[in-house]
Amino acid sequence: MERQLAVLANDSSLHVVCCYQRQFNHGKPDDGSGEVRSGLNRSGIAFRKEVYEQVGDMVDQPGQRGDVVDWLARMRLAGFGFHEIAEVLSYRRIIPGSLSWRREVGKDIGYLSVAHAAMQRNRALTKSRTKVDPVVKTESVAV
Repeated sequence: MERQLAVLANDSSLHVVCCYQRQFNHGKPDDGSGEVRSGLNRSGIAFRKEVYEQVGDMVDQPGQRGDVVDWLARMRLAGFGFHEIAEVLSYRRIIPGSLSWRREVGKDIGYLSVAHAAMQRNRALTKSRTKVDPVVKTESVAV
């Protein structure tokens, strides 16, 4: 976290900083051979207070999945700058049976909910950026 905070302190254009994570299996010590992935999740992220104040809480989704995806999408839509440190600074324990263990149709419904919410936000944003001229100008067409 110290390195993430240093990045935030040194670059005011960045608002969200994450790092790489190495996965390891529950019940086994980390031996350094686990898969390295993006840490753009709860465990690997640091952000400025203003991000939370503007974006708000994570929202529980159906099936208890997709909340972080939605939260990060709202951060991006708000225009916050992201940066990922290309170094393993956190670890992710893989626990069989946990919410993120594997895909399940009944639980994955949250991702559909998140996608729908993102489409609604984008639609609203597009409408707000479109200026409508109240005076409609037409041209005469010779028949």
